[in-house]
Amino acid sequence: MRTTLLSLLLLAGLGPAVAAPVAPSSPKPKTRTLDEVLKGKVALLDGGRVEITYDFSKKEQLEDWVEFTPFRVAGTLAATVEPDGLKLKGVGALHHRMVFDGDASLTFDLTLWSNRDLGAVVAEAGHSEQHTLFCLNDLYFQKFDGAKKPSHMICRFGVVDPSEPKGNVAFRYIARGTAPKIRKFQKITVFAEKKGKTHTFTIGDKTYTGRQVGRDFTELLIGIYVVKSTGVWGRIVVRGNPSPRWLEKEGVKLALKHAPSPGTGAGSGPSEADVAAGALILKYRAGRVAADRVVPLIGRLDLAEDLRRDAARALVESGDKTVVPRLVNVLYSEDELTRELGAQVLKGLTGKTFGYVPGAPEESRRKAIQRLIKYIQKKPKEFGRSK
Repeated sequence: MRTTLLSLLLLAGLGPAVAAPVAPSSPKPKTRTLDEVLKGKVALLDGGRVEITYDFSKKEQLEDWVEFTPFRVAGTLAATVEPDGLKLKGVGALHHRMVFDGDASLTFDLTLWSNRDLGAVVAEAGHSEQHTLFCLNDLYFQKFDGAKKPSHMICRFGVVDPSEPKGNVAFRYIARGTAPKIRKFQKITVFAEKKGKTHTFTIGDKTYTGRQVGRDFTELLIGIYVVKSTGVWGRIVVRGNPSPRWLEKEGVKLALKHAPSPGTGAGSGPSEADVAAGALILKYRAGRVAADRVVPLIGRLDLAEDLRRDAARALVESGDKTVVPRLVNVLYSEDELTRELGAQVLKGLTGKTFGYVPGAPEESRRKAIQRLIKYIQKKPKEFGRSK
């Protein structure tokens, strides 16, 4: 556990952050339901909790995410919706527009274009100097403690002595470690949660947990961040209890205008996601959408297995070798079916396996992927450029 004074942080461009307050009272807007206000797919859970899912298939979903500064590091943030998801590049953070009442969580699929200094953030609404980072391969902040190698961590930042004119900014480790190893262009699934003072951070099959240092947050913001890094968030699921003050300020009632239709629950037939994926595969076969819309379907764990397999077949049938560079992310997956389908597409399009076996140990798979990457680099005209 280590305290770092403001004078040290200022040398790196850090200092008191810009707060993200709940706006003052204004004329009460017309009352609307959650699904009329939010651009993601909204579901009501038990106990007044909500779940909002974003696949970034539509650019308007970005409207639910607000740029803010939980830390002050020199640089700018570029946030764009790409075929593979929401891409963040540079320095900065986005928080979900909803303010949550005490507890919240994020689950997301992330492709690491840079393999360090990015992750999730929980900040106190109206006082973003008080925040916690869930860091993947952090080195930027730990270098102030003399760290030479990156590690994953849950780290609390805040004002230690606000009575002083500038305050003494500090960070305290809640939990940290180096497992699992993550690499550039790897796709991973991450879970970050604040529940009371307990924080949980799951990276693949490794979980870190610890108790928050200092006072608890009553109203909070939750989001994602990068520090001189780049990542693509393919799917984000936000869960929590909306703040009553936020609901009142925004004129939102805890209800849905378009309730799920009878017979659309589990076991009653194809889900909406399955129907949408099936339609996308048909459009791809008809030449109406690009392959970069179909490759991610292979790794979508929320889709029926037969659809994922059909997506793989469609890619092989296309004969489009520009798909091959995008298979690198698929082959790094922690899900064995995803790896199996990726290997099938690779063999179908190149006639080679590069020694890749989906069920082989991680190190064996990694070496095979490196052989594939070198092969792609030697034949840029054949495989095109991966966007």
